[in-house]
Amino acid sequence: MKLDYNDEKHEYTLGNTIIPNVTTIMKPLYENSYSSVSKEDMENGRIRGKAVHNAIDMYLAFHTKDIEKEYEGYLNAFIDWFKKNNPKGICNELPMYHKIYMYAGTPDFICEIKSKRYLVDFKTYQSFCEKTERVQLEAYKNMVEQEYNIDGKMILILNENGTYKTKEYPAKDGEAKTVFDSLLKVHRYIEK
Repeated sequence: MKLDYNDEKHEYTLGNTIIPNVTTIMKPLYENSYSSVSKEDMENGRIRGKAVHNAIDMYLAFHTKDIEKEYEGYLNAFIDWFKKNNPKGICNELPMYHKIYMYAGTPDFICEIKSKRYLVDFKTYQSFCEKTERVQLEAYKNMVEQEYNIDGKMILILNENGTYKTKEYPAKDGEAKTVFDSLLKVHRYIEK
């Protein structure tokens, strides 16, 4: 059965069944980790992130720069990282789901760098909560590994001034997996 994704609703479906997504499942953890960030800042971050992700997709597909002036530095940071690391793209922004645990998500970028396959997540904000991001990466990794072997995970933090930072993680993170599995159980319990 084919997974459908409605970007406007941020909703994944298989036939008539709605599949919970990683963001929804992790809501209790996000709320705890980012409780000091205002709703306005969260919404601005969401808009910025979407614009930058879309521009990265265009760059990966066509090697063109197409982004609003206010977000250009973030795209420049990605292009700098891309040129320095020369990743071989496998897929980007591909909606998928875990066929056993039945949750869905859209990993940002799967690529090879120096013969090592990475799951890369793009971030455009500075209030970075490592505990939360590790759980998100692990959830995506477990979903992705149904199709692709992953050797490592990476957060690519893109900055407004055109610079970037990377944070690498091992392919397996038992603690983060346990946390996500627990959040998934809580989500299912609430949805009963």
